[in-house]
Amino acid sequence: MRLIGHLIGGGLGVLLLASAAPSQEGPVQITFNADTLAWTLARQPEGLAPPMMEHRVDGGWMIDRALRDGHSIDDLIRSPRIVASVVLATSPLTAWVLPSEHYYYFEIQAHGRRIAGNLRFTDAGAGKLHCGVYDRDNTSFMGYAVLAEGDGLVIKSEAGGPHPVYHVRDEATGVERRFVVPLPHMPPAPLMPGEELISPVLDESGFQFLLVYDRACCQFKYLLTAAPLDQTHSHDGVSRVSTFEPSGFRCWRDPFGRDWLAAVTRKAVEANTFQDGPFDQVPPHLALRPLILEAYPGIEAHAGDTLDEHGNWQGRTGIRVAISPYAEVSADAGPWAARARALWAWTESAAARGGLDPGHGFEGAANETRTPLDWDSVLERAHRWPIDHLMAESLRVDGVDVGTGLGSPE
Repeated sequence: MRLIGHLIGGGLGVLLLASAAPSQEGPVQITFNADTLAWTLARQPEGLAPPMMEHRVDGGWMIDRALRDGHSIDDLIRSPRIVASVVLATSPLTAWVLPSEHYYYFEIQAHGRRIAGNLRFTDAGAGKLHCGVYDRDNTSFMGYAVLAEGDGLVIKSEAGGPHPVYHVRDEATGVERRFVVPLPHMPPAPLMPGEELISPVLDESGFQFLLVYDRACCQFKYLLTAAPLDQTHSHDGVSRVSTFEPSGFRCWRDPFGRDWLAAVTRKAVEANTFQDGPFDQVPPHLALRPLILEAYPGIEAHAGDTLDEHGNWQGRTGIRVAISPYAEVSADAGPWAARARALWAWTESAAARGGLDPGHGFEGAANETRTPLDWDSVLERAHRWPIDHLMAESLRVDGVDVGTGLGSPE
């Protein structure tokens, strides 16, 4: 592609010394979710220094150089290698990769368009960097590449220290950045008999959870341990549901005083925002296959594929089972809706698998009033058939209307 010749083969390292940039329409902004999380998580992870902002290159200048000679934002989306150069140059000298699944999220607003994506450090130890980019307003238009030394990106691990650290050098520009991947903090877990702690999870929204597996119910669950500083919440004592804003997360308080993620807003899921829930933030190297097969029986036969030990689909590169044991609700849904999901997780699923007696400890589960939402479909999908990273694909598999996120299984 000619764009690669301009930016990579043409020697962007020399271009960075230029003093003038072509004019462009409207302001250019490049933002990183890790910077936002640094503030919502009391400014920085425990034991780590603030990001080093020295040598950050002006993002507007970089985009203008990439889009010269009539090239468009569409060309950037088709060329993840170009995007990686822009993101690396505009990142701090030392940056954090904060969410649990090793994503470094970015968003670029330029020339009236919004594109977003991530550098993913899951395989950085093997010298590979994943780069995905898509149109914020048309998520079906996307580009993806696995970049390594042969593509002009040299990735080396830094030995020692409590957290994984990777040095990424872009041979095309001469830019080198240091990325720290903080390991999630493991707080004390108030677990009940039959519950197994899988891993702490730092969500891209800033919420912190513990991923728990309930062997009595064969059910994954997310236990809330901390909310980010920018969130406010209201608690309904009757339904025992807390609603957080602006995320829209609903958490249900169980009889033992613990808060479980029960619902996220459908709008956030459809728009693929940072408030779409922690299904895509489970740490990447957990031995989850036996639990996934127990929680989602028949999933391999249904999908026509097999899972590796970490829950990745063997026949679909870059896609894994997404653990999403919570419902999607409209932004104005009452708090009882979240309670219905949480109660169901403790009762109906347990009864169906011959586990707990649903009549013990929970009043009103069988008489819960339903909204016009098709809760049978929502709950079935949330528990028995997880949503993959490619949400539209899994919804089609389930026979669900992709436009609304709801429907009845075929």
